[in-house]
Amino acid sequence: MNVNDSTYPNIQEFVEILNNFKLLSQETFDEKEAAQYLHCSVNALKRYSVRTRQIRYCLVGRKRVYRKADLDKFLLSVRR
Repeated sequence: MNVNDSTYPNIQEFVEILNNFKLLSQETFDEKEAAQYLHCSVNALKRYSVRTRQIRYCLVGRKRVYRKADLDKFLLSVRR
């Protein structure tokens, strides 16, 4: 079976949906994944977590790891 753009015109959308589903099933995120989950840039995520301390994170080596529960808590706090 040959997959090409004419057979599957929305293949990019399908891949994006699968990636979003993968994010929803995760419990921890790296910076890039957390930014995708929040629909913001990595710089905005750093601003929220490092400068303003609105989002909690853990350091694993030099990398920041975010828990889904903390990201959800942040989302609820900004939805007012």
